[in-house]
Amino acid sequence: MENKNYIEMNYDDYKKIESKIDLMKTEEELIETHKKLIGKTCKSPYSYYEIKDCGVEFIEEFLSRDWGRTIVYQYSSGAKIFIQSKYLSDYFKNSIKELLSTQELSDEVKNALNSDKLINDMSEEELKSICSSINVFYKNSEQKTVNIAGSIMSFLYKLNGKGVMAYIKNNVSNDSLAEDILRTSGLCDRASYYPRRGVNRGDLNEGNLVAIFRKLLKIDQNYAIEFVEMVKQMETLGATEFINSFKKFAKNGFKLDNFKVDDDNISLSDRAYQISASEKMKDEFISRIIYTLREINPNFTYKGRQFRDYDDYWNWDYDDYNYKKRLRKIKNIIETKRQY
Repeated sequence: MENKNYIEMNYDDYKKIESKIDLMKTEEELIETHKKLIGKTCKSPYSYYEIKDCGVEFIEEFLSRDWGRTIVYQYSSGAKIFIQSKYLSDYFKNSIKELLSTQELSDEVKNALNSDKLINDMSEEELKSICSSINVFYKNSEQKTVNIAGSIMSFLYKLNGKGVMAYIKNNVSNDSLAEDILRTSGLCDRASYYPRRGVNRGDLNEGNLVAIFRKLLKIDQNYAIEFVEMVKQMETLGATEFINSFKKFAKNGFKLDNFKVDDDNISLSDRAYQISASEKMKDEFISRIIYTLREINPNFTYKGRQFRDYDDYWNWDYDDYNYKKRLRKIKNIIETKRQY
């Protein structure tokens, strides 16, 4: 990229385009926007900050939209298609080839990068060889290498291929995986960020729990099932004790064997209220994923108010992660009564 003749563009114009990422609803719109930014550079008039390649910056910003937020970020249906697209896969393959152009690569890496195969369709072994080559180069600590390496991992987390999920499961440390899952699920990965707040839906709610469940489900079905059991075991669901418990859960291999949940809830609120609010959160969490759980295990049961016996029942559109309320008729539902 250093040999390209870059075209200078106005910094504020680029920032206006970047600010509209959330409004870009189709794959075509995202692709066209990226193409217009390739080969352009800009400098901030307010500081020494410089964007060397606006096309690269745009992709990095797009992939980091769900990082470090206080709510669960939802990519649009078009953005999800863009993430899985051949266009974005080719972008990363070309970026990797350019990054490693001065290195002696194995035949496996060359064949994987030069094939027509999407990154989402690559095997664990192919991804391991590619990422190992990048990691060796990464040790030089060149900023460009650091940025591309980080973007590639952010990209892989959003894919759903079996090889990709196997690579993440077997080659990314559980500690790093837990932190990345928390940071992309509307939570801070540091428990100390939520001191003495107790159960607070502004910190942790069923939406965060559902997001974590679905990320674990992509990687390993058993991870997700064990996570549900972990949540059920927790007496209170304050963000502090939840994050501490989740990190210990990850260190334990995402299993509950010989595992004890954290119970360091410190709050000025009444303990009975904390427990009651946590039970309600568990009920909402389970009700959102009950159909998935019963597909995995038809005998799954939960002692909570999973459904209400109303003719008009507010359901949620979970499959596309929009979480928009829709009125839906549900007939002949047997109410599961709360058991204390």
